[in-house]
This record gives sequence, structure tokens and C-alpha cells, in this order.
Amino acid sequence: MQHYLEIFLTKIDDANILYKQVKIDITNKTQNPDDLVLLSVQKFNEGIIERNRLISHSTSWRYVEGGQTIITYLVYSDDFDFSVSDASVLKIEDIKIIESGDVSRPAPKEISLESVVSHGIRHLAFLVTNNPSVYQSVISANTLLRFKEIDTALAGKI
Repeated sequence: MQHYLEIFLTKIDDANILYKQVKIDITNKTQNPDDLVLLSVQKFNEGIIERNRLISHSTSWRYVEGGQTIITYLVYSDDFDFSVSDASVLKIEDIKIIESGDVSRPAPKEISLESVVSHGIRHLAFLVTNNPSVYQSVISANTLLRFKEIDTALAGKI
């Protein structure tokens, strides 16, 4: 079985979530995934963003047909600069909870990247809005307001 670390670098820009996916094969790695995420983020930003300006959170894992396990992290920073790279866009109003329709199998058959990002952003919104004193030095006041607009349901519905 292969194991992958999937990292979504994210930033709120007005009413949008900008995101970029980074995927790392960790099948033969022995390092802590938390450390690998931070190393990857620093490579992406050439070490420009300080760690105290990042929120890193493990949001989920999923199995993909063919024998892959994917561990997902969402990393947020107001300081990410996506202007030099291709970022995908998810409107805050389009953040959705996906449903499987089968109570014995919580994961839907198909999971889009937007669904994974939606899930991670809801996790982060829950953390940020329920404990703003921990995050207020990391994110702007405007970002905090945007996170408060997001439905903080943590998991999918059946």
C-alpha cells in the first residue's frame, strides 16, 4: 500500500478560498508528518513565511482505490502569495458538506478536491472561532471575520 501526504496551502481572499495542493509520497518515510508538512511549506515559500504565521492542521485521511492512503493537512496563512503560482479558487459560499447516502460507509464513492478543501476549512473555522485568542496573532481581524461566516460542521452528513 502506498501512503501520501496531501497538503493544501490556503488563504482567504475576499469571499474566496485560494488553495494549492502539494502531494508527497511518504510510503518509505519515517519522519513525523507534521514535520514533513512544515518542511514542504517552507520549500514552497522559500522560507519567507515564519512558522508563527502558519496554521497547520491535519484534517482527514482517505483510502483511494488501487491501494493508496492519503493523509490530508490544511495549512493556512494570510501571507501566502499565490500570484506566482496557479491557485485554485473555492468561493466561501460554495463550501459544502458531502454525503455518502450509506450509513455503513461514511466516505462517498467520489471525493473532489473542493470537498477535501471544504472539509479542512470547516475544521479550521471551528478551531479559529472557538478559540480566537490562540489564533489572533496568526491571522488578521478580517480573516477571523471570514472564518466566522463559514459553517463549522466538522464532518460529512449521512
